[in-house]
Parts: sequence; structure tokens; C-alpha cells
Amino acid sequence: MKRTSVFSLPLVFLLSLLVVSACQEESSLVAPGNTKVSSEEPNWVGLPAPKYQRLSKSFNAGDLIKKDEDGELIIDESYESVDGNTVKVIAKLKLYKGTIDEDTYITMAVDGETGVLTFTPHMDFNMEAELYVKIEGFNLDGVQIRNLDFLYLTNSNYESVDHKEIIVDESSGLLELKEGKVPHFSRYGFTK
Repeated sequence: MKRTSVFSLPLVFLLSLLVVSACQEESSLVAPGNTKVSSEEPNWVGLPAPKYQRLSKSFNAGDLIKKDEDGELIIDESYESVDGNTVKVIAKLKLYKGTIDEDTYITMAVDGETGVLTFTPHMDFNMEAELYVKIEGFNLDGVQIRNLDFLYLTNSNYESVDHKEIIVDESSGLLELKEGKVPHFSRYGFTK
């Protein structure tokens, strides 16, 4: 005689619920004020390919940031893309007095392919840091402007960064993030 465990029915129900919820699609349109959350790797906007191969695949800045002083990291670089446009990459991170617990050497890098910003060392903050990013020289033809966002990785999910404004200028290929709120160091970037 075959015995059925009392735990089999709830287990089957939970597994069915998991399969059904995993197969549902997420909305790709996020209204202002909403937060897009995804555990999948985002579709980064990416930087245009350089006309000449460079040895370095990223732009970097680093400095000793003191806990009792305001500190700032700045990347301001440009290059010529394969289609002849000038690509300009500006990223500024501001850490205000008391943001970190101890004096720390901090680095910021912009990946030369994906345009994703990364920071080291990994740390949480006592208050949010502020991020400004401006990239010019994109070819935005065919990009759904309403789907553009600026995301960061938190707890294995990607979420929209709280910010004052995202500016998109298709004619000049400009993407700009103003006053992005950075709660901790992670991966940050424009997505399409």
C-alpha cells in the first residue's frame, strides 16, 4: 500500500506557485517614482566603440576620502568613436562629511564597454552619497527613450536609483543623471 505524506500536498502547492510566479513577465515601463526591480543582468546602454583600440578598458579615479571632510571623485574623459563622434564621459561622486566611518581610499571606474560604474571597496554609508553622470556621443537611434533608466545592484536585484532628473537628448546623443542617491557601493549604470 502506497502512503502519501501529509507534507506532499503543501510542497506541491508551493512548487506550483514558484513556477507560475517565475514565468510571469515584468513590465518594462516604469512610471516616475516607481522602482524597477530585477535580478537579471540589465540591458546596459553601453559606450560607443573607440576608433582606436585602447589598452585600458575603463576610466578610473581614486582618492583617500576622509570621514570628517567632504570628498569627491571625478572622471572626465573623452575619445573618438568608430563612427567619428566625440564621446565624453563625466562621472562625479560626492561623499559628505560623516558618510563613511573611517578614512578610506575609494576608487570609481567606468567600464569602457558597458558604461557601468563600479566602486571599491564595498561599503554601506551612514548617509547617501551623490552621483552625477553625463555621457555624450551615443547613437540613440532605435532606443526606446521611455524605457531608459539608471539602475544599481542591491541585495542581488537591480533597482532604479533615486535621482533628481535624467536628461536625454537624442540629437546630441546625451544621457545625464543629476543628483543620483548612492546608498552603498555597487554597480550603477544607464539601461535601455
